[in-house]
Amino acid sequence: MKTIIILLLTFNSFFSMSQNSEEKAIVKLITGFELATAKQNVSLLEPLLNKHFRVTMNQLFGSTEVTVMDRSTYLQKVREKIFGGEKREISIITTIVSGNTAVAVVKFVGQKMSFQSILSFVKNKNGLWELVEDIPTIVAS
Repeated sequence: MKTIIILLLTFNSFFSMSQNSEEKAIVKLITGFELATAKQNVSLLEPLLNKHFRVTMNQLFGSTEVTVMDRSTYLQKVREKIFGGEKREISIITTIVSGNTAVAVVKFVGQKMSFQSILSFVKNKNGLWELVEDIPTIVAS
């Protein structure tokens, strides 16, 4: 019985440490994403985005439609300085890590505009987290 309890405690401790390190990696990625976008630096941004990255905008900027923007279009808008260029404060509301996928709800607060985004992540074959989707909602600053 003592052996089972020790094994359970060891497993629980290992799982907690593993989860914690995964969440730290997600936080680092979110911070890098914000910084690269604020600097409008596509070279810093590209390695953070999965090849299937997209932004899903539901009725934003006066639209009544859902607009899905692919990775290359997003990067082009950053390159052309249409997106980004403003440093935003980051507040991570929650993160959930499940195996090789993760989700975070994050508030990005800026002087001109603030967003709350649902960010989806995938861990690639090299064990690195990548941002695969951003679903932003404009919120009051």
